[in-house]
Amino acid sequence: MKETRVGILPEAETAWVGDLDVIEIPELEFDKRVTESRLKMCEGMETIYQKISYLRGILHSKGAQNYRLSKDLVRYIKVAEEVFAANENRLPEYINAQLVENLIRKEIPTMKQIGIYRNGSTRDEEIKNALSTDFRRNKGNKVCISRSHGATWFELKAVHEAKENKRDQIAVIVFDNHVDMYRSFLDPIVHKGNIFRSLGDNGMIERATFIGGIDQEVMITKENDVAKKRGKTVRYKQIGINNLKPNEVTKREVLLRRLEETIEGYKKNGVTSVVFSIDMDVLNAKKMGYTGFEYNPMEMLRYISSLHLPLERDSSELTQSEIDHITREVVSQMWFKEDLRSFDPKGLALGDIGVSLDAISENCKKYGLNFGVKLAAGGTYFGDVVEMGGPDYKGRTATASVALLKRIERIVQNQ
Repeated sequence: MKETRVGILPEAETAWVGDLDVIEIPELEFDKRVTESRLKMCEGMETIYQKISYLRGILHSKGAQNYRLSKDLVRYIKVAEEVFAANENRLPEYINAQLVENLIRKEIPTMKQIGIYRNGSTRDEEIKNALSTDFRRNKGNKVCISRSHGATWFELKAVHEAKENKRDQIAVIVFDNHVDMYRSFLDPIVHKGNIFRSLGDNGMIERATFIGGIDQEVMITKENDVAKKRGKTVRYKQIGINNLKPNEVTKREVLLRRLEETIEGYKKNGVTSVVFSIDMDVLNAKKMGYTGFEYNPMEMLRYISSLHLPLERDSSELTQSEIDHITREVVSQMWFKEDLRSFDPKGLALGDIGVSLDAISENCKKYGLNFGVKLAAGGTYFGDVVEMGGPDYKGRTATASVALLKRIERIVQNQ
């Protein structure tokens, strides 16, 4: 009789061919709402041509001389024009692109999926319980995927319930364009923007090292000080993109040396197991075609297309009150309030991630650490590949994700 896997959708019960058990995990409740709002913006992307033309009219028409245009509005329109001009040739394919998560499901038809049956517990608790059940009952070398980095919360909670050695001390090596420990008005809600600080505060990781992202040494130092004052053992570290890629090519000798130093440091500080977490936005954004939801020029254009402009009125005949209303809306948009450099990151190459995973595996052997967390059921949890969501320009993110999973599978086979 075939075993029933609690919380795993029946149509996706068979593991991926080979030695890797790929599990797709839903988002945290908060991240789910963010995803839905961004998908809604994608649906209105066709209006970008009309909105850009209207903004140009505000700035350049003769009637615009009568307006008092704030520096913020002028800057917004100029940036919008530049981004649109640089990406206009991609827009038709981007607007009609399939979602990356759907493409990946086609590539890995045997992938497991966590089902949400709303059995009385909260949605997030139900997801964690279903994953924990799979980890505790089913053997297999496990890697999770999700369209949100918040899924790492479910995974590490499930790992702690299912791990073979209850004293196992876990470190995570994070490939990400961002250091996901941000503080905001959302605290203490756990979401993808604070996921690793939340994991550290709750004792689920001892160390986290961020690789390939925008340099955030000030934040890293501050969070280490906060953790130390609160008596937490977790410590954070970053190997930023400016150290690894001062020009167009990654200095792999620096990357590999720093990885070895990191794992050697883990050994000295009592870590016993190392896992990885790969956010696909760590890859070079331009080469990927600016796919996905966040932090790329396409996201900026999605926000612009969502503007509420009085299109029934000629842009040269607006009242000052209408101009002021538009100004308030544009300056409130998320991308406009942040460092614009973060929307076109240098990023690592896919090959950089591959050699890094090889190095993590080899150095774990060298220093006597486990690559992955051994589970009581007989399997091993290795980590995750996340932020695979949104329209996938020419299928590039899906192609890269599947290639990465196959690379992980080969590494697992050699353990």
